[in-house]
Amino acid sequence: MRKLFPLLALILACCLSCDAPFDLSLSQALLMIRDMKLEATVGPIRGVDSDREGMDILFLPEKESVAPGIDFQNGFLLMRGSNRANLSYVQFIAADNYQAFGGWGSDFLNPDPHYYPVEFEPLKFGSAIALVGLNPLDPVNNSLQVLNVNFASRSFDSPGWKNLKDLYINAIGPALPYDANVLGYSIYPSDSPPMFDNSYWLVRMNTAPYLLREVSMNADSATLTNKLDTRTVAFDIPELVGVNRCLYYHDPDVARVSDPEQRKSYASWFDAAAGGWKCVSWKGTASVEYAILPGVTRRIDALLSTGRLFSTEDEVGRVYSETGVEIAAFPLGALRFVGERCVNGAPLVLFSLARTVRENTSDVLSVDIYSIKAVDLEALGK
Repeated sequence: MRKLFPLLALILACCLSCDAPFDLSLSQALLMIRDMKLEATVGPIRGVDSDREGMDILFLPEKESVAPGIDFQNGFLLMRGSNRANLSYVQFIAADNYQAFGGWGSDFLNPDPHYYPVEFEPLKFGSAIALVGLNPLDPVNNSLQVLNVNFASRSFDSPGWKNLKDLYINAIGPALPYDANVLGYSIYPSDSPPMFDNSYWLVRMNTAPYLLREVSMNADSATLTNKLDTRTVAFDIPELVGVNRCLYYHDPDVARVSDPEQRKSYASWFDAAAGGWKCVSWKGTASVEYAILPGVTRRIDALLSTGRLFSTEDEVGRVYSETGVEIAAFPLGALRFVGERCVNGAPLVLFSLARTVRENTSDVLSVDIYSIKAVDLEALGK
């Protein structure tokens, strides 16, 4: 990371010598993308809320059930401010012509500030195009939503929040039905099988002794199905008692971790009393062994296919080992973490960079999508 400082100094000197204001966040992003691949430019995007001042913008490319697995030209646009958020679907029409529609969820009041941007995740179904998300207004009950794109009406189907724990977690099998609340969920980046995503869920039972369970569900043609216990034993972790929402990750990679006893799960949560983030890992089948990771004091945004933990809190990328040791840190600036995706079978870490372009007499939004191989991510900090 030391090599970046002379370059930052050069950019600062250039900005000070001209009338353009210095944008440190953008400059950091421009330095990082030198080691990344530009996958696509989405834009100019028409139909987007023109009031974007102060909004944080993230583009989530649509997942596909066929190769390459990602459609970089279409996807979900999430714009978030201090007291409002707007979610749209962006559709490629023709060259230099992208249309946004949906406009769902605007004017949120007092959204939960801590878990953004990792509340929403595109879900790869066999046919439907959808996004699953935790309700940013409800960090206690954790209602969830699957937003299906309706191209005929150019809108989202069922835009209201649904209690998916009752529709899925507590209802479907073949695992026994639960009476449980969702604490967190994640989708592990996998290209096998290619027709659907595997989602992983941490739930707490509503009946004494109120233990934790881990389950997985597949996305088939248009819904979640095939609920299985990913860890057969119910258990508890004292530090998670009283935690209503967390960022939860399960590592199912049998090629990298062949022994089921060593296959880990992680929870990252904001401790309001301590005023910061904590992280715990656990493993085991017949019994669970857990460990607090004191070296992880930042929000964990992903468990990568390399087994590393990744944080992008405060516009800094931080890579941690599975034991919580920080391996690398690097500035991201205006780059926004999209997630890890399998593209033609290769695990890539994706970032989006929003920018404003001039079109005739108005400013329009455009987003660049960049990638780097998951195995190369920590090299950004060297």
